[in-house]
Amino acid sequence: MRQNKIELLLLFVLFSFRCEAESFHDLHYTTEEYFPFSYIENGKLTGIAIETLHLVWNQLGVKPQSIEILPWSRAYHYVQHKPHTVLFAMARSKNRVPLFKWACAITKSHYVLISLKSKQITLSQDDKIKKYKIATIRNDIAEQILLGKFGQSSNISTNTTMKPILNMMDRGRVDLFAYDEFAANGMLETLGRNPKDYETVYSLANSETCFAFNKSIDDELITQFQHALTLVVRTSSFKELQKKYFPNKR
Repeated sequence: MRQNKIELLLLFVLFSFRCEAESFHDLHYTTEEYFPFSYIENGKLTGIAIETLHLVWNQLGVKPQSIEILPWSRAYHYVQHKPHTVLFAMARSKNRVPLFKWACAITKSHYVLISLKSKQITLSQDDKIKKYKIATIRNDIAEQILLGKFGQSSNISTNTTMKPILNMMDRGRVDLFAYDEFAANGMLETLGRNPKDYETVYSLANSETCFAFNKSIDDELITQFQHALTLVVRTSSFKELQKKYFPNKR
Protein backbone atom coordinates (compact mmCIF):
# COMPACT_ATOMS: atom_id res chain seq x y z
CA MET A 1 0.00 0.00 0.00
CA ARG A 2 2.79 2.43 0.95
CA GLN A 3 4.56 1.65 -2.34
CA ASN A 4 1.38 2.38 -4.28
CA LYS A 5 0.97 5.74 -2.51
CA ILE A 6 4.56 6.69 -3.34
CA GLU A 7 4.05 5.75 -7.00
CA LEU A 8 0.83 7.78 -7.14
CA LEU A 9 2.59 10.75 -5.55
CA LEU A 10 5.41 10.57 -8.10
CA LEU A 11 2.92 10.38 -10.95
CA PHE A 12 1.09 13.43 -9.57
CA VAL A 13 4.36 15.41 -9.31
CA LEU A 14 5.41 14.44 -12.83
CA PHE A 15 1.97 15.31 -14.21
CA SER A 16 1.96 18.66 -12.43
CA PHE A 17 5.42 19.50 -13.76
CA ARG A 18 4.38 18.51 -17.30
CA CYS A 19 1.29 20.73 -17.16
CA GLU A 20 3.29 23.67 -15.85
CA ALA A 21 5.96 23.25 -18.55
CA GLU A 22 3.32 23.12 -21.29
CA SER A 23 2.04 26.65 -20.74
CA PHE A 24 2.81 29.48 -23.17
CA HIS A 25 3.60 31.59 -20.11
CA ASP A 26 6.57 29.35 -19.32
CA LEU A 27 8.32 30.03 -22.62
CA HIS A 28 11.38 32.28 -22.56
CA TYR A 29 11.52 34.53 -25.63
CA THR A 30 14.87 35.78 -26.93
CA THR A 31 15.84 37.97 -29.86
CA GLU A 32 18.70 40.11 -31.12
CA GLU A 33 18.92 43.69 -32.34
CA TYR A 34 18.50 43.14 -36.08
CA PHE A 35 16.67 45.87 -37.96
CA PRO A 36 13.88 45.70 -39.05
CA PHE A 37 12.99 42.43 -37.29
CA SER A 38 13.75 43.50 -33.72
CA TYR A 39 15.39 46.69 -32.49
CA ILE A 40 15.19 49.46 -29.90
CA GLU A 41 13.46 52.70 -30.90
CA ASN A 42 12.82 55.48 -28.37
CA GLY A 43 13.61 53.03 -25.58
CA LYS A 44 11.05 50.49 -26.81
CA LEU A 45 11.60 47.09 -28.41
CA THR A 46 9.90 47.02 -31.81
CA GLY A 47 10.24 45.56 -35.31
CA ILE A 48 8.19 43.36 -37.61
CA ALA A 49 9.06 40.17 -35.67
CA ILE A 50 8.17 41.82 -32.34
CA GLU A 51 4.85 43.17 -33.60
CA THR A 52 4.05 39.83 -35.25
CA LEU A 53 4.67 38.02 -31.96
CA HIS A 54 2.28 40.39 -30.18
CA LEU A 55 -0.37 39.62 -32.81
CA VAL A 56 0.21 35.89 -32.27
CA TRP A 57 -0.12 36.31 -28.49
CA ASN A 58 -3.36 38.19 -29.02
CA GLN A 59 -4.63 35.42 -31.31
CA LEU A 60 -3.74 32.84 -28.64
CA GLY A 61 -5.25 34.87 -25.80
CA VAL A 62 -1.85 34.99 -24.10
CA LYS A 63 -0.74 38.05 -22.15
CA PRO A 64 2.44 39.69 -23.56
CA GLN A 65 5.59 38.07 -22.17
CA SER A 66 9.04 39.52 -21.53
CA ILE A 67 11.55 39.33 -24.39
CA GLU A 68 15.28 39.17 -23.72
CA ILE A 69 17.68 40.85 -26.15
CA LEU A 70 20.94 38.94 -26.56
CA PRO A 71 23.87 38.84 -28.99
CA TRP A 72 22.90 36.39 -31.73
CA SER A 73 25.59 33.82 -30.94
CA ARG A 74 24.53 33.57 -27.28
CA ALA A 75 20.83 33.43 -28.12
CA TYR A 76 21.53 30.73 -30.71
CA HIS A 77 23.34 28.68 -28.04
CA TYR A 78 20.53 29.17 -25.51
CA VAL A 79 17.75 28.02 -27.83
CA GLN A 80 19.66 24.80 -28.47
CA HIS A 81 20.48 24.02 -24.85
CA LYS A 82 17.98 25.80 -22.54
CA PRO A 83 14.54 24.17 -22.19
CA HIS A 84 11.47 26.27 -23.09
CA THR A 85 13.52 28.88 -25.00
CA VAL A 86 12.24 30.55 -28.18
CA LEU A 87 14.49 32.52 -30.55
CA PHE A 88 13.19 34.80 -33.26
CA ALA A 89 13.56 35.76 -36.00
CA MET A 90 15.64 32.83 -37.29
CA ALA A 91 16.25 31.84 -40.89
CA ARG A 92 15.19 28.25 -41.54
CA SER A 93 17.85 26.27 -43.37
CA LYS A 94 18.42 22.59 -44.14
CA ASN A 95 21.14 22.31 -41.49
CA ARG A 96 19.07 24.07 -38.84
CA VAL A 97 15.80 22.18 -39.36
CA PRO A 98 16.65 19.17 -37.12
CA LEU A 99 18.06 21.37 -34.34
CA PHE A 100 14.80 23.09 -33.40
CA LYS A 101 11.04 23.03 -33.61
CA TRP A 102 9.60 25.68 -35.91
CA ALA A 103 6.72 28.06 -36.58
CA CYS A 104 6.98 29.70 -40.02
CA ALA A 105 7.08 32.11 -41.61
CA ILE A 106 7.26 35.73 -40.53
CA THR A 107 8.68 36.68 -43.91
CA LYS A 108 11.12 35.52 -46.55
CA SER A 109 14.70 36.74 -46.63
CA HIS A 110 17.32 37.03 -49.34
CA TYR A 111 20.93 36.72 -48.16
CA VAL A 112 23.62 38.49 -50.14
CA LEU A 113 27.15 39.86 -50.09
CA ILE A 114 27.34 43.66 -49.90
CA SER A 115 30.26 45.97 -50.62
CA LEU A 116 31.03 49.67 -50.77
CA LYS A 117 30.27 51.00 -54.24
CA SER A 118 33.66 52.71 -54.23
CA LYS A 119 35.30 49.27 -54.21
CA GLN A 120 33.73 48.48 -57.61
CA ILE A 121 33.61 44.76 -56.86
CA THR A 122 31.98 42.50 -59.43
CA LEU A 123 31.25 38.87 -58.62
CA SER A 124 29.83 36.36 -61.07
CA GLN A 125 31.45 33.09 -60.01
CA ASP A 126 31.91 31.34 -56.67
CA ASP A 127 35.65 30.97 -57.10
CA LYS A 128 36.11 34.74 -57.21
CA ILE A 129 34.62 35.12 -53.73
CA LYS A 130 37.69 33.54 -52.18
CA LYS A 131 39.77 36.52 -53.35
CA TYR A 132 37.93 38.87 -50.97
CA LYS A 133 37.78 39.26 -47.20
CA ILE A 134 34.22 38.70 -45.99
CA ALA A 135 32.70 39.67 -42.63
CA THR A 136 29.79 37.81 -41.02
CA ILE A 137 27.74 37.73 -37.83
CA ARG A 138 28.74 34.71 -35.73
CA ASN A 139 26.31 31.79 -36.23
CA ASP A 140 24.18 33.89 -38.58
CA ILE A 141 22.57 32.04 -41.49
CA ALA A 142 24.65 33.99 -44.03
CA GLU A 143 27.83 32.81 -42.31
CA GLN A 144 26.57 29.23 -42.30
CA ILE A 145 25.76 29.47 -46.02
CA LEU A 146 29.27 30.71 -46.76
CA LEU A 147 30.87 27.98 -44.67
CA GLY A 148 28.67 25.43 -46.43
CA LYS A 149 29.85 26.66 -49.81
CA PHE A 150 33.54 27.10 -49.08
CA GLY A 151 34.25 25.40 -45.76
CA GLN A 152 36.27 27.04 -43.01
CA SER A 153 38.25 29.73 -44.77
CA SER A 154 40.77 32.35 -43.69
CA ASN A 155 38.99 34.99 -45.77
CA ILE A 156 35.86 34.85 -43.55
CA SER A 157 36.01 36.86 -40.33
CA THR A 158 33.19 36.82 -37.79
CA ASN A 159 31.88 39.25 -35.20
CA THR A 160 28.94 39.51 -32.81
CA THR A 161 27.37 42.69 -34.22
CA MET A 162 27.34 44.68 -37.45
CA LYS A 163 28.81 47.97 -36.17
CA PRO A 164 32.42 46.72 -35.85
CA ILE A 165 32.07 45.00 -39.23
CA LEU A 166 31.27 48.30 -40.93
CA ASN A 167 34.20 49.91 -39.12
CA MET A 168 36.46 47.15 -40.45
CA MET A 169 35.15 47.81 -43.94
CA ASP A 170 35.95 51.53 -43.55
CA ARG A 171 39.53 50.64 -42.69
CA GLY A 172 39.87 48.24 -45.61
CA ARG A 173 40.14 45.18 -43.37
CA VAL A 174 37.17 43.50 -45.06
CA ASP A 175 35.75 43.89 -48.58
CA LEU A 176 32.27 42.41 -48.20
CA PHE A 177 29.74 41.61 -45.53
CA ALA A 178 26.93 39.05 -45.60
CA TYR A 179 23.42 40.20 -44.70
CA ASP A 180 19.71 40.03 -45.46
CA GLU A 181 19.28 42.22 -48.54
CA PHE A 182 15.77 43.37 -47.59
CA ALA A 183 16.96 44.49 -44.14
CA ALA A 184 20.29 46.03 -45.19
CA ASN A 185 19.15 49.58 -45.94
CA GLY A 186 17.41 49.98 -42.60
CA MET A 187 20.36 48.50 -40.74
CA LEU A 188 22.79 50.89 -42.46
CA GLU A 189 20.58 53.90 -41.70
CA THR A 190 20.25 52.81 -38.06
CA LEU A 191 24.06 52.76 -37.77
CA GLY A 192 24.39 56.19 -39.33
CA ARG A 193 25.43 55.05 -42.81
CA ASN A 194 24.14 56.06 -46.22
CA PRO A 195 22.69 52.99 -47.97
CA LYS A 196 23.47 54.58 -51.34
CA ASP A 197 27.18 54.07 -50.60
CA TYR A 198 26.68 50.27 -50.65
CA GLU A 199 25.55 47.71 -53.20
CA THR A 200 24.68 44.03 -53.46
CA VAL A 201 27.34 42.19 -55.43
CA TYR A 202 26.40 38.53 -54.95
CA SER A 203 23.33 36.45 -54.10
CA LEU A 204 23.80 33.66 -51.54
CA ALA A 205 20.39 32.11 -50.81
CA ASN A 206 16.73 32.64 -49.98
CA SER A 207 15.19 31.48 -46.73
CA GLU A 208 12.06 31.67 -44.59
CA THR A 209 12.42 33.69 -41.39
CA CYS A 210 10.67 31.96 -38.48
CA PHE A 211 10.26 31.36 -34.77
CA ALA A 212 12.64 28.63 -33.52
CA PHE A 213 11.80 26.63 -30.39
CA ASN A 214 13.96 24.49 -28.14
CA LYS A 215 13.18 20.83 -28.83
CA SER A 216 11.97 20.29 -25.24
CA ILE A 217 8.84 22.34 -25.93
CA ASP A 218 5.68 20.29 -26.33
CA ASP A 219 4.51 19.67 -29.91
CA GLU A 220 0.98 20.78 -29.01
CA LEU A 221 2.24 24.25 -28.11
CA ILE A 222 4.11 24.48 -31.41
CA THR A 223 0.96 23.41 -33.29
CA GLN A 224 -1.12 26.08 -31.54
CA PHE A 225 1.53 28.74 -32.14
CA GLN A 226 1.85 27.79 -35.83
CA HIS A 227 -1.92 27.92 -36.30
CA ALA A 228 -2.07 31.38 -34.72
CA LEU A 229 0.86 32.61 -36.84
CA THR A 230 -0.77 31.27 -40.02
CA LEU A 231 -3.94 33.21 -39.20
CA VAL A 232 -2.01 36.37 -38.30
CA VAL A 233 -0.03 36.59 -41.56
CA ARG A 234 -3.30 36.53 -43.51
CA THR A 235 -4.69 39.60 -41.75
CA SER A 236 -4.73 43.19 -42.94
CA SER A 237 -2.82 44.13 -39.75
CA PHE A 238 0.12 41.99 -40.82
CA LYS A 239 0.02 43.35 -44.37
CA GLU A 240 0.32 46.83 -42.88
CA LEU A 241 3.39 45.67 -40.93
CA GLN A 242 4.97 44.44 -44.16
CA LYS A 243 4.42 47.84 -45.79
CA LYS A 244 5.77 49.61 -42.71
CA TYR A 245 8.99 47.61 -42.35
CA PHE A 246 9.66 46.58 -45.95
CA PRO A 247 8.30 49.49 -48.03
CA ASN A 248 10.44 48.56 -51.05
CA LYS A 249 9.92 44.81 -50.90
CA ARG A 250 7.68 43.21 -53.50
